[in-house]
Amino acid sequence: SNKVQLSINNSQSLPLIINNISFGSKQLVPINNNKIKGRIAGSDYEFIDMNFSLKSDSSMNVKLDRKSILKLNYTLLGNKKIHSTEISHSPFIDYKIIENRFFRHHFNIENIEFFDLNETKKTVTIAPGNWIFKDQIFIPESYKLVCGSNTSINFLKSAFIATSGSVILKGGDFKKNEHVYFYSSDSTGRGLFVFEANSDSFLSNVEFDNLGSPSRGKWNLLGAINFYESDVVLENCIFKNNRSEDALNIIRSDFEINNCIFENTLRDAFDSDFSSGQIVQSNFINCGNDCIDLSGSSVQVNDIFIYNAGDKGISAGESSKISLFNIEISNSKVGIASKDNSIVVGNELLMESCKIGVTCYQKKPEFGPGNINLDEVVFLEIDSPLLIEAGSSVSINEEISSQYSQNVEDKILSIK
Repeated sequence: SNKVQLSINNSQSLPLIINNISFGSKQLVPINNNKIKGRIAGSDYEFIDMNFSLKSDSSMNVKLDRKSILKLNYTLLGNKKIHSTEISHSPFIDYKIIENRFFRHHFNIENIEFFDLNETKKTVTIAPGNWIFKDQIFIPESYKLVCGSNTSINFLKSAFIATSGSVILKGGDFKKNEHVYFYSSDSTGRGLFVFEANSDSFLSNVEFDNLGSPSRGKWNLLGAINFYESDVVLENCIFKNNRSEDALNIIRSDFEINNCIFENTLRDAFDSDFSSGQIVQSNFINCGNDCIDLSGSSVQVNDIFIYNAGDKGISAGESSKISLFNIEISNSKVGIASKDNSIVVGNELLMESCKIGVTCYQKKPEFGPGNINLDEVVFLEIDSPLLIEAGSSVSINEEISSQYSQNVEDKILSIK
């Protein structure tokens, strides 16, 4: 084909003029309107679909896959400077799908023999045992989903669970195989979506394995496990082999992540958007992209081990505030990144065998540069301990860096 459709969101107040999509030496240009209005402060993010085609002087067809590197090139209305942002191939969450009850489907659990529906207590309890889900499961609105030890659920044929009530999953001893186990043997299962719950969720001794992101129609969420405006505590949980943009995605919620393991994730392990919480005594191993990716969030991160992050061990963006203590990051592309008005402070950090130790820059034009202040930092076998863009502020071991680079984001993207 020589046409591409792109869903675009303008997160800042000034209108955008979309110039083109570039990939290699080719360009796709907007077919019709190329202007996107600005976002009103405090409003939800709104995506619009825009169609692009090859420039008229090109006769070649477009052949794209998930490995294709595409960039959207645009200008702010009234400004000639061209900005670029890399295009994600993954689906997004549009908050309108929640507001218009897209996932508030009529509940359909009456005939599931291993579900106990208690209308007095407003609970749905999954009985212990080994079960199979082959449907999209919708829990009655505001009901609490409860599951205990010795329970495993195999999600087949794109099955998932969606609920607007809290979730209480309390497994037993992992060593005795008494934990709660959610998995997909046919690699189509799509995990869990908790939204606008009226009380806190609590998950302990739970393993999530080989799950994708819940979807209905053309709408997909980003995480295999998702909490939207639903506070949650996770203890002794394992997230591994996910087939989604994020293994765990938390949006507009308070959270605690204690003693958890994220392993062999397709892209990001944990993604926090506009949330507050803490991550303590947890391990992140073999993550395809970022291990901890924070946007507009305030998070305390203590006693963390990160190994083999495909992109960043810890990434702070969109005015995030992060406090770090006792962090070890090894064999990763980038150790710690602060961008777009984010502030990262911390002490007792070890970064070993990484391409870049610490980087600080501005990615999005509507934000400013980053800020990092770290003490008791040790760099071992780091190709570039610091990569800092002019305007950003970085202090390492009480020494303020004055060595700046240009086009930091492009340099990071060019590193293999």
